[in-house]
Amino acid sequence: MSASATLLVWMLEQDLYGNIPLHRAVQLAAKSMDLIWIRVNKSAHTCPARCTGHPNIGQRTGKGHALVIQITGPAALVEDFNDQYKDLLHTASGTALLLHGRFV
Repeated sequence: MSASATLLVWMLEQDLYGNIPLHRAVQLAAKSMDLIWIRVNKSAHTCPARCTGHPNIGQRTGKGHALVIQITGPAALVEDFNDQYKDLLHTASGTALLLHGRFV
């Protein structure tokens, strides 16, 4: 059994990727690679990488609520997802890849 990894993607709720919501685009991309994804509760979750300067994502900003999509699966597959969808992920406010319990 391979090690698992988690990719956290945070964005403003109303951000668009083309003509669909950004969070939906991330979900569809993850689903296309058979990765597990969940939409983290936007009102109760804090930014996983405070060191990058992102505020508490549970707060309302002037542009709307921010939220996190958590993507989990075998480490190699999550890394492939990260590489394959870089343009999509870079549209989001930020991403953090968690491998072996550490952000990379």
